[in-house]
This record gives sequence, C-alpha cells and structure tokens, in this order.
Amino acid sequence: HGTALEVMANSDNVLRGGLTSKHVDVPTLLDVVEAEPVEPRIQRPVAVDGVATYETPVPEFGLARIDVDGAAAVAAGPAVLVCSEGAVTVGPHTVERGAAAWCPAADGPLEVGGRGTLYRVGIGLD
Repeated sequence: HGTALEVMANSDNVLRGGLTSKHVDVPTLLDVVEAEPVEPRIQRPVAVDGVATYETPVPEFGLARIDVDGAAAVAAGPAVLVCSEGAVTVGPHTVERGAAAWCPAADGPLEVGGRGTLYRVGIGLD
C-alpha cells in the first residue's frame, strides 16, 4: 500500500520490454538487466518544518515531501509539484490529489497554502 512516484533523469537511452506502441527490444533489455534480487532501501526521512528530503543517487534531481497545513515555503524551481493528498494552492492554481504543477526557476521560491501533501521533484535541493 502507499504511493509510488517514479523519477527519471532526462535521457534518450531507453530500452522497452513491452506495454507500449514504441520500439521494443527485449533481447537487449535482457542483456543489461540484473535479475538478482536485492534488498530495497526504504527511506523514511524525518520532516523538518514540514519538509522531508529524500536522498537521491545523482545531483540531477532532488525529491522532497512537503506536508502543507496552512502555508509553507517551497524551494525555487525548476520543479514539478505533485499532490498526493488534499488540495494545495500554488500561486493562483489549486493542485488537487493526483494533479501536478510546473514551477519554473524564474518564479523563485513559492508560497503554497491549503491542506495536503506535495512532492517536489526538481534539480537538487541543496
């Protein structure tokens, strides 16, 4: 149970195994996939001022959960804000559960309001 959020860096290197009308290359995919089981690394970051930051393996993106109860500050973009619970205002827009908002870097840090949970996916959060 829970919510999954898949984050991918920008790339043209894609091998598809099916479930698409795009080019599928199963033999090459099977050549590069490591099929041995691994123990998943489950992160449970502690929120500081309503923001829980996840460790990411590369500097190209960062991921944070923002629990909004009233008002909260969100780091500047470029970033995508994904709402997983409730409804949150981002500027003049209301982002409800299952929806997302694009935040360009030019907007600077954002103030969000309402009650819900946002995930910020963007360039690292340092």
